[in-house]
Amino acid sequence: MSRHTIGVDVGQVNDPSALSVIEFYDDWGTLRRPLRDIQSAVRVVKDVRVLPLGISYQTVVEEVATVAASLGDGTSVVFDKTGSRGVADIFLAGYREHLFARRPRGVTIASEDASFSLDGDGDAVISNAELVRVLAEMVKRKAFTLDRRISDVESLISEAMSMEAVLSPTKRLRFASRRHDDRVFSLALALYPRLAPSHIGRRYRAPDGRFFETFGAADALIGQRARA
Repeated sequence: MSRHTIGVDVGQVNDPSALSVIEFYDDWGTLRRPLRDIQSAVRVVKDVRVLPLGISYQTVVEEVATVAASLGDGTSVVFDKTGSRGVADIFLAGYREHLFARRPRGVTIASEDASFSLDGDGDAVISNAELVRVLAEMVKRKAFTLDRRISDVESLISEAMSMEAVLSPTKRLRFASRRHDDRVFSLALALYPRLAPSHIGRRYRAPDGRFFETFGAADALIGQRARA
């Protein structure tokens, strides 16, 4: 079944927001396999766009909602909520007002090297380096293709080629671009396998009986309980 996920890199004052639209076939078996095996999944990048600089968070959410509505009720939204509780509140308000058929999922992009985990709201926490590493691995293994009709593909490729590894004074690895990296991170969020949604009408059940909309969220809770 063809599904869509929208990844949203939410901009700051001097940094525009960007969104990427992925069409893919959801496969529970694919999500459980190691990263090296995910090339069998069908993923097509249908759109990559940068929103106008300086627009409000409310306008960003409304733009994303418009795109999601055009793709159908099965569309999932994954957005970067790093450093701004306000944007998460606006996305969730949009969901309560029925702008989104599915609850948008916030993600905190951490600066330190860290594996996938959950925050107090049950949303994902993923390191900057992990997102870029997985995206690079997916490129290497041809786990997705780019739609030829994407008008901004050259800018996307230019951003990706300008990414550089940076080691902080505390020896923490992160990736940054000499230019803007909005398109790259919106794509990384949309493609990250552990953020992929379940089939329509399906959710993942953890051992304690709680249900989660993504495999990654359920799996992270199991890992946290095992380490406790």
